[in-house]
Amino acid sequence: MAGPNTLVGLAKKDGIKGTELVKRLLPAYSQILSELKSLGVPEVQIHEPILTIADAASLESDFKTTFAEFEKSGLFINLVTYYDDIGAAYPWTVKLPVQAISLDFLGVPGSAVASKTMDLVKQHGFPKEKRLGAGVVDGRSVWSDGSVPAALVASLRKQGIENISVQSSVSLQHLPYDKELEKNVKASIADRLSFATQKLAEIVKAAKDAPTLKDDQIKAGLPDVGNPLSSIDKGMFSRSAKFADRITQQIKTHAFPTSSIGSFPQTPAIRRARLAHKKGQLSDADYEKEVNEYMTYAIKEQERIGVDVLVHGEPERSDMVEYFGQRMEGFVFTEYGWVQSYGSRYVRPPIIHGDITRPSAMTVKEFKFAQSLTQKPVKGMLTGPVTILNWSFPRKDITRQAQAFQLALAIRQEVADLEKAGCRVIQVDEPALREGLPLKQDRWGSYLEWAVNSFRLSTAVAASHTQVVTHLCYSDFQDILKAIDDLDADVLTIENSRSGNEMIVALAKYGYQKDVGPGVYDVHSPVVPSVEFMVEKLQSYMDSKILNSKSEHIWVNPDCGLKTRDWKEVIPSLENMVKAASQMRSQVSASA
Repeated sequence: MAGPNTLVGLAKKDGIKGTELVKRLLPAYSQILSELKSLGVPEVQIHEPILTIADAASLESDFKTTFAEFEKSGLFINLVTYYDDIGAAYPWTVKLPVQAISLDFLGVPGSAVASKTMDLVKQHGFPKEKRLGAGVVDGRSVWSDGSVPAALVASLRKQGIENISVQSSVSLQHLPYDKELEKNVKASIADRLSFATQKLAEIVKAAKDAPTLKDDQIKAGLPDVGNPLSSIDKGMFSRSAKFADRITQQIKTHAFPTSSIGSFPQTPAIRRARLAHKKGQLSDADYEKEVNEYMTYAIKEQERIGVDVLVHGEPERSDMVEYFGQRMEGFVFTEYGWVQSYGSRYVRPPIIHGDITRPSAMTVKEFKFAQSLTQKPVKGMLTGPVTILNWSFPRKDITRQAQAFQLALAIRQEVADLEKAGCRVIQVDEPALREGLPLKQDRWGSYLEWAVNSFRLSTAVAASHTQVVTHLCYSDFQDILKAIDDLDADVLTIENSRSGNEMIVALAKYGYQKDVGPGVYDVHSPVVPSVEFMVEKLQSYMDSKILNSKSEHIWVNPDCGLKTRDWKEVIPSLENMVKAASQMRSQVSASA
């Protein structure tokens, strides 16, 4: 079960000190342990991945209090931690009164910064009276670990550690179930894959092989990760002009310009058409007709409502990552590779198996059709390189940075083609930007540098007159504001409706100077927001002094895409949103 320190560490504490909350939880944990012992449970795992964060060493007192209390239960306690090494917390963690400690020896797949767990064991040793849970089989990578697990176990044995439990580095819930279910993956790729079922076999094999390895077969470290993109012209990372000069050349808008984030309802009809087309039951021409009819309806409704910058609605896309991966070389897709995203939501992440390239345009056809229906600007809609990488299973033989740059170069080509097709506004979404941050803050700088550069590499090809938009959501971004500013997007749209304007206030305090589009209503709710509600929201943005309250630079949009909503919710919501923007426009004009 999740340990109290991790539970408290990840919770919002409303001003109460974490130490106090941990103490309040201990009686409940002790009761659970007592009941487990009465049931004859032989071992209890207490999961405390909070140990992997940078300041975990400051939790020493809380951990000692916690496990001194747990020791009273008389149960065999296995303290489990994962996702990274535990750094400076290692020396005192291994002395806690538990019978076993499980550690992650592998870290992040494809990371240029390897796990330091083996180094910590070598430097500080490991207590002979405890069992070491050696997480040497990668529970976050779909690739086979080959001889690495056995070599790591053999290295531990060479250090005199005999009481070893060979296991996965993290829970296998992060992986698809069984590669044998995949009948359409090329054998040359499938042979290298290893899903949860295969990882179990790798665990058994590592335990069996380790004692038989000779000294010259033991490599205590992990394989080196290559970086085939070591040199890219520095000029490719920067726009041709500064924002202050670009903004004067881009689309002209009035106060509180309106738009939406990208997707519109994935209706049952469009889902059926896409599935029938995939199965070969609907011809290319008939499928294109279905998609075009959807886009026609979406464009005409936005025009009728009075939205300023339109979107085509993305009816051709099942998923914002899968769609692009299917149109690039270097990806493979599974049929049964579902993994849990959150709650009851499951996704099938693409697998990056080789170098990534873009054979042809991916979104230009749909953009050109949508733009032909209106005189208003239609956005080109792309998913950013960092999000595609973070929501895929990456390679392990080259760095994540190298893979992100390969993706960026592919997206860059698409940006250029959209611009050639007449696109004046191009949105490159990066909702997973913060998601890829290392757990230890002292490693953030390196990640953010290449993540930001990946975005810039993909968008800097845009001419000064092309407005580049990005969208961030699913996270709190207040602690990486400089990185967001460094993206150099002309418009930043953000999920904001449920945060109490925390991000807007933070941006205002930071002194953010580029256009912003804070979400004025929550797309995850079926409730149609009133005009009054959204006017109040917009007024709160003005009151925050963001952009010195320059209303022509404050965009009005929902806080995320609308694919999960019905048209009967979307249409009145957008109508009210446009009315709210118009009302605020009048108020600002009257007070000028």
